[in-house]
Amino acid sequence: QNNIELENGQWYRLALDAKSSVDRQLMFAIQRDGSADDDWTPYSGEKIVDLTSDYQTFTLEFQMNHLTDLKSILSLSMGAVGGTQITSQHRICIDNISLEKIDAPVIEEKPAGENMLKNPDFAAGSESWESAVTLPGEANVVFEEGSAVYQINNVGNADWNVQLKQGGITLEEGCRYKVTFKAHSTETRTIKLAMLTAAYDWYGGADIVLTAGEEKEAEAEFYVDKPTDANITMVVSMGAIEGEETLPSTVRLSDFSLIKCPSDSEAL
Repeated sequence: QNNIELENGQWYRLALDAKSSVDRQLMFAIQRDGSADDDWTPYSGEKIVDLTSDYQTFTLEFQMNHLTDLKSILSLSMGAVGGTQITSQHRICIDNISLEKIDAPVIEEKPAGENMLKNPDFAAGSESWESAVTLPGEANVVFEEGSAVYQINNVGNADWNVQLKQGGITLEEGCRYKVTFKAHSTETRTIKLAMLTAAYDWYGGADIVLTAGEEKEAEAEFYVDKPTDANITMVVSMGAIEGEETLPSTVRLSDFSLIKCPSDSEAL
């Protein structure tokens, strides 16, 4: 649907009911109309949900952090979401779509030193994590023995063609954070860590170089000089790295941690 009005600074809740005759994923977002300049900025972020044969209600809360746009677009994507192609004929039902203004959520401040990530050691498998493999990228992904394992058969043509994500993270303006995790690759290569807003604005991260056959204790520390955002996504990108030869490989990721560093006064 076109011509949706979004006001700068306002919080919104997008909701819909959906089901499918086969288990599959659906992606939805409210985004900029890029038909004139190919800028399709997803103001709401892109939410991917798992459909079953029963109706479920899905919600997405977001703040409009761009200039007021009176011609935004609601987009519901039913193609190869996450790179998963479905060749069998099936039926998707969508109902009760709504968009409403809401009050800004109360942001709970996390104490320094506490791991802010959910299921950081993959003890609960893929719970709270999203694996995104987008064509032409190809990868078999399993969550086993406390790790996310990506057997990457085709790195695609961009780093975002193969990704591991966790969303719903709050980063506070004026605070410093540190991300650590273990990474192992069967080939020497670079992977990218990024903290991104719903509209892909960069809040921090690092390029991490892996040596074939060696496990690395990856670490990235960054300072937030942008407004507090309660919907940050941590992304590890493992597709083709621009300017480098990126070979197909198996990448194993484990033991994630995201902490807020103590302020100078707290350290004293």
